[in-house]
Amino acid sequence: MRLTLRFKGGLIAGDGEDRSGSFAMRGTYDPDGKVEIAKLYDLASIVGNWACPKLEYIGTWDGTLISGLWEDASQPLNCGEFEIWPEVEETAIAHVLESEASLESLSAR
Repeated sequence: MRLTLRFKGGLIAGDGEDRSGSFAMRGTYDPDGKVEIAKLYDLASIVGNWACPKLEYIGTWDGTLISGLWEDASQPLNCGEFEIWPEVEETAIAHVLESEASLESLSAR
């Protein structure tokens, strides 16, 4: 899975892609660490995959990761635990540098 999340002013926004398709994520967080996120699949990407179009994630940020329970908004019995954590800083920096180098080589052609 690939996932990018941005946090600002109590709001969460992001996007990503997993084996079911591409998706957007929108939600909220509060100073106590409560996190609520909706995962909304791009309908065109999930046709034929049997993926539900919307999942709800309710959890807590503990300073290391966000963990809690997810639920299919249309089928509450389709649920489970989840964990989302940041990339290791060195890995993230290496990825950014690699991406910048690729862009520079493309623009130099």
